[in-house]
Amino acid sequence: DAERCVNWLHNPETTRYLLRQYNDLTLETEIEWIKRVIASDTDLVAAICVLGSDGVLRHVGNVGIHQIDRVNGHAEIGIFIGDQLDYGKGVGREALRAIITHAFRPIEQNGVGLARVWARVCKPNKRSRRMCMHLNLKLEGVLRSHVLHPTEGRLDECLYGILASEWND
Repeated sequence: DAERCVNWLHNPETTRYLLRQYNDLTLETEIEWIKRVIASDTDLVAAICVLGSDGVLRHVGNVGIHQIDRVNGHAEIGIFIGDQLDYGKGVGREALRAIITHAFRPIEQNGVGLARVWARVCKPNKRSRRMCMHLNLKLEGVLRSHVLHPTEGRLDECLYGILASEWND
């Protein structure tokens, strides 16, 4: 999966509105990042896989819970679909739904037990903004001119959030 992720993250279409650029990413740095995430108490990342017509699972992206604050009960959620063949098919939405459900599930039920999750989305990223709204995340604010995009200049960043008490899944 690491080599596949490196290839995706070197694709400008995949990373267009990710909040970090990956120009310096190598297979070695990706493997180190995976090892850090596996050992982390504050990050949880899962592969997004779809079942092909041949019955084989195909890795199409990643979804995660980041910066988990267990004291205050909140974390950031993030997602990317690396394979453009899977854009617009609901794969990302269902993966995000699953990770939010896991974030809110009580610890006693093998969840994370959070009270709130949030997502940061560059304003021009209409696909991700629609996904947040479809999942009933609320627009909590707009950080004006917050992101310096390498080709599009300064962009607003939208902050979406949802509380466990609002989640109906």
